[in-house]
Amino acid sequence: QKGLIGGGSLDGTQQHHKISLSSSNSRVSARSNLSIHGTYDLRRGLSIMTDGLLISGPLMHFGYAFFEHLVPVSTSPLAAMLHVIADSILLDSIFVATTFLVTGLFEGYRWQHLSSHLRSDYSSTLKASWGTSLALMPLEFVCFRYLPVSLRVLAVNFIDVVWDAVISFMVHRKRKSKQVITESPGTATDDAVLCDEPTLRRPKIEPAFAS
Repeated sequence: QKGLIGGGSLDGTQQHHKISLSSSNSRVSARSNLSIHGTYDLRRGLSIMTDGLLISGPLMHFGYAFFEHLVPVSTSPLAAMLHVIADSILLDSIFVATTFLVTGLFEGYRWQHLSSHLRSDYSSTLKASWGTSLALMPLEFVCFRYLPVSLRVLAVNFIDVVWDAVISFMVHRKRKSKQVITESPGTATDDAVLCDEPTLRRPKIEPAFAS
């Protein structure tokens, strides 16, 4: 549920208008091109859906049932608020990490790129997650207070389309869909030239993070 709603809705809206800046290396070209275009990255959308269907969705079902077992919301409104806080702090911390890793692996990034990206951007993405959850907290409180456990995941997922869009943006803001690396004859890979178009021999296409 979480994957289908998050991957297919606001992640697509967030992708639709994006700015891509491509700069040629001085050894290839002195030009810099700035283009604004509407696109949809199907692989990115599918990676968000995969994370939701296989990781986040099942974890939400298990987590909400566990919260209800520990502190039933029927006891008091305070219990429902504790559920919301636990969801926003504990579960969201896990969801942010799995989004980085699952989407990165699905999109073809290497583990060393993902670990570096996670170390550098996890805290800022988690802060954005908490800020979004704080804004949505009144709606989530209503879901936890008045809905049975079997319906809470679905209801919260409709609310969390905004959260999904924010996290998708934060996770992908430093990623490029692809980076064209070309090598001149007799040149080591470490001296590879980054360029907009493969003007030299032996082009390689690898995913990379934007600087």
